[in-house]
Amino acid sequence: MGIRWGETGVKWGGPEWPQWGGPAGWGRKTYGELVKMISRIPSTLIIITLDYCTRTFGTSPCLATGTKCYNTYPTCKYLSAYNKTTKDYKFTLREKPLPFPGHRPYLKTEQYLSTEIQPDEAVTIDHRVTLVFYDEPDSDVGIDPYLADRSSVQGTFWRKLKARNSNYKGRQVRIKKGFIYTGFMESDYVDYFLGVIDNIEIQGGIAKLIIKGLLQVTNEEYPKSCDGTIKTAITSGSTSFIVVEKPFSTTQYTATGYVYIESDTGIPEIVYYGSRSYGSGTGETTFSTLTRGQYTSLGWQAATSHNANKKVQQVIIFDNQNIVDVTKAILNAVGISDTYIDTTQFTNEKNVWLSWANVTRILHKPQKAKQYLKEIKEQFIVSIWQGEDMKIKIKHLGPAIPGQTYYTINDEANIIHQSVSVDDNNESRVTRVIFYHSQLPDTAGTDAKDFSGVVVNIDSTSEGVDSYNEKKEKIVYGTWIQGNTLAGTTGKKILTRFRDGVKIIPFDLELKDSSGDPVTAPETFLKVGDVFELTTAALQDIDGTATMKRYHVVKKEQKTPGRFALKTMDSKIGDGRWGFIAPAGYPDYSSATTAQKEYAFTSDSAGKMSDGTDGYKIW
Repeated sequence: MGIRWGETGVKWGGPEWPQWGGPAGWGRKTYGELVKMISRIPSTLIIITLDYCTRTFGTSPCLATGTKCYNTYPTCKYLSAYNKTTKDYKFTLREKPLPFPGHRPYLKTEQYLSTEIQPDEAVTIDHRVTLVFYDEPDSDVGIDPYLADRSSVQGTFWRKLKARNSNYKGRQVRIKKGFIYTGFMESDYVDYFLGVIDNIEIQGGIAKLIIKGLLQVTNEEYPKSCDGTIKTAITSGSTSFIVVEKPFSTTQYTATGYVYIESDTGIPEIVYYGSRSYGSGTGETTFSTLTRGQYTSLGWQAATSHNANKKVQQVIIFDNQNIVDVTKAILNAVGISDTYIDTTQFTNEKNVWLSWANVTRILHKPQKAKQYLKEIKEQFIVSIWQGEDMKIKIKHLGPAIPGQTYYTINDEANIIHQSVSVDDNNESRVTRVIFYHSQLPDTAGTDAKDFSGVVVNIDSTSEGVDSYNEKKEKIVYGTWIQGNTLAGTTGKKILTRFRDGVKIIPFDLELKDSSGDPVTAPETFLKVGDVFELTTAALQDIDGTATMKRYHVVKKEQKTPGRFALKTMDSKIGDGRWGFIAPAGYPDYSSATTAQKEYAFTSDSAGKMSDGTDGYKIW
């Protein structure tokens, strides 16, 4: 029986169509159970969320007349009454059985560029997805709220959708994965990817949607560029000033905050304002309740006079704030709300690993927010990425925490035969770190001359003739770092992490080992960013035995419906054992269990423990 979209008279969800939901009962299986079955039919569900108006055409408060709109902003005929909500458009694969009624089977193929964490490069390659759809004549059932009032329906689905939703860029797309199986319902599908629409391309009967991960919004400028200039000259004692902007409906400046005023001769002046008023007709903003000449201790100009037509730019100031809080503030500022940030994990990283990392910085020149994140990743050895639970995560690459358990991967039970290889990644090795700090005011922070201080950490042993016999230098421009102490701390951590390089081990896993039920079996849900224990013959000890090492997943890519390729990196942090403060009441080292010895104990004056092993180090 052939079924075309929009036909009526078909009994949906009946016993003859068990894959379309059917009654949930005997034989129903979860996603976690189905991924482990040999025989299964994978299914994809695409949910595109676009803006939609709650009003009814021609009914107060919407007083529009004439040809009816489509309840979207671009087609609205009475904008003053427009009231935004959202509407979901759902799609499934054309070449698979329909899993549910009401979903359009227009999806042709999916193409993924997966997230990749690159700790040695201080960058993250973000998700990019291309969804290919068929574009064909569509009845507008479930789309057009006034379908019954139209004299006729024509056109293809995607061309009509673009015309009615020309403001689609940046709107949300959710990709979910499941199976065609009796009783397997839409609520059983698991989230696979969350992103935003970047572009829709249509050629012939094919539409391509380019979807980017949430971190793509960090291409936004921060702070925003301002075009305002001083209207009339001010003196060092002026308590207010007027800025002329291009006329907009609202000002470019926040209600309170900081600006810099371009100097007549040298460094700009930072000014705090407690209030401002804006005239939309004139484009003039009056700033008052001023505190002049801020942050002179960092080299910025004291209160001074400024001629007319000098530029006034909004600045963002982080004053003695923790770098994790700074990261979240930047994400929030470019439109990533806490809903899409793993705030619990952010707080944990701050408290456990980065409590010492308080920074002061003035963001005075607009640039892409992702540049600030790249600097943070490099200077504080953190990764920032979008996890498979759709939330933005941050992770400091520190030693293993005592008491943690890890998912185990080995040749016999998990790794697909002949899929594993080892790359020593020698280019990532570092023997000395030159860390510039204390950025000078009104500089770009991209050259040594832009900083007033420098700290150099050298591992002379690694550079010696009996070791690597090579100098490998890493230069860090510490735009977020003030003073020798913080620069020295972070420089030492970078050197410790990369002294021996970071091995790369790619291998393939079957679906059962790379995914699972995130609710009932989280231990089998191996994700990007996870640390796990790897035992493989590709990594051998000096006696030829396979060794267990801890690695973390930096990339996960689906090669076939049942096979994933993982790229993993060594999580080793230098040599020796790292100490954590032990809970009260712990025994002496000689009486401690193996688990208890994961915490720190005091060594003798030679740095040895009572059993002759090396003592603990402080990270």
